[in-house]
Amino acid sequence: MHSKAVILGSNYYIGLSIIRCLGSNGIYTVAIDYTKEGCYAAKSKYLREHLIAPHYKEQEAAFLNFLIDFAKGQAAKPVLFPCADPYVEFIDKTC
Repeated sequence: MHSKAVILGSNYYIGLSIIRCLGSNGIYTVAIDYTKEGCYAAKSKYLREHLIAPHYKEQEAAFLNFLIDFAKGQAAKPVLFPCADPYVEFIDKTC
């Protein structure tokens, strides 16, 4: 069993780069966003799942619970890739 790569934010070139690099090497990629609007990286052929979660800033507790529930449902612990500073700040604040 391998860990899934969870990309937080597919609406920026960093997310697209991570999806392409990992996905093209056979790593299972999952993008998590708070909206589908503007998430051009979610259209990558290397993305396996695209999930819509509560907003990380407007609904912090719900977003954290979404991530925890997702992780609990996996066979191996997923690896988070925050693709924008606000996601890094969220992780820093909640951990």
